[in-house]
Amino acid sequence: MPASESTFAPLRRRERERLIVALRQRLRDTLGTNDCSVWLFGSLARGDWDGFSDTDLLVVAANQDAAE
Repeated sequence: MPASESTFAPLRRRERERLIVALRQRLRDTLGTNDCSVWLFGSLARGDWDGFSDTDLLVVAANQDAAE
């Protein structure tokens, strides 16, 4: 662990990975086989989220029908 890294950093990395895995599963369940691209951005993507953070997603569909 680098000197500048918090002792909680490994826990935060594991929790971030757990959150992203769960998010991917929820997206698969919700979107099914729709031809969409999903982009995660914001604090969760950067790794500096906290308990008050939201989840920032951009979902891009291949066409208008898929978007609706």
